[in-house]
Amino acid sequence: MTDHTLYIHIGPTNTGTTALQTFLDKAAPTGLRFATTGQWGKSGQHYLAMALAGHQMFLGRSVPTDETIAQFDAEMREARTDVIVSSEAFGALIFQDKAYPAQLKAHLGDHFSSVLFIFTLRHPMARAASFYKHLVCTAVHGLDLSPRQFLERDHLSFMLDPYLRLMDEAQIAYQTIHYEPSKSFVPRFLSSIGHPLDDYQMEMENVSQSDTVLAAMLCVNRLFDKQNTRFK
Repeated sequence: MTDHTLYIHIGPTNTGTTALQTFLDKAAPTGLRFATTGQWGKSGQHYLAMALAGHQMFLGRSVPTDETIAQFDAEMREARTDVIVSSEAFGALIFQDKAYPAQLKAHLGDHFSSVLFIFTLRHPMARAASFYKHLVCTAVHGLDLSPRQFLERDHLSFMLDPYLRLMDEAQIAYQTIHYEPSKSFVPRFLSSIGHPLDDYQMEMENVSQSDTVLAAMLCVNRLFDKQNTRFK
């Protein structure tokens, strides 16, 4: 066991996770290692999150569960710094299984003196707007939902309080950080865990739609009777 900390960044979705993961993959600060095991492309450790839950598929791709866990253990044995893993899948799995946070801490933290979970706070309406843009407006998943239909179906999934209650009930340490202002999110995040940046320059990727835009779309849609004339 090393005298270092493992940071488990939960997300959840639409709270700057892509920006943070992209930066860490390219330019993690000295003294902080962004784990390479279980990465999905060049983003977060989504495969690792699924493997630790015993899931063998992620977005239609197979997850080599035992191999991924063994590779992560080997990587952590070599680590001589603090380590961070980040995946929105951690949050989704925590919500599905109350025992998952304790399992994460027990397994991932085996090589570290301390483990800290990190959640990013963002207004639920702002998260919903961002998710709506990528799910519907950009037709990534081919969904055809008006803003009202989308919110009626998914609004509860954007509440962060249930996640934090689960952590409190399990008596697992965590800290929170606000997403806004978004332009300074990455350096603020890293400063909050004791790894400040001397300089930060990063182009925004996966830019969010604002909650103001989504609210405006909801209001304007009240003026139209026909579904095909409404904003999506």
